[in-house]
Amino acid sequence: MDPSSRYLMHAVSISGTFSKFSRRSIKWSGGKAIYATGVQFPSVHYDGNTFLPGQANNFYVYPAVGLAIYATRAKFVTDGMCIEAARAIANQVTDNQLKMGMLFPPQSIYQLGF
Repeated sequence: MDPSSRYLMHAVSISGTFSKFSRRSIKWSGGKAIYATGVQFPSVHYDGNTFLPGQANNFYVYPAVGLAIYATRAKFVTDGMCIEAARAIANQVTDNQLKMGMLFPPQSIYQLGF
């Protein structure tokens, strides 16, 4: 599916009503909606396909950018740094995940060691 033929929906609320919104947006768009919110919600099944809501939050970019700034002693955060961070995240999303409407890779692929 051509990415330009999809609808991007980003819910700024993290309320439980998002689950209803995601089902409605998939149905309304005929399965073309790509959506994300601040917390993980269950998958949506429509027309024989499974769609997974994206989880768009600080988890992906800020820790890596912060570490890079600290490690390099950068004086400024540039647009280019943020764009490269976004590209690096986008490159981790597989074609299969894109078909399921995922905007970000699943957080489960990252091993957090503290």
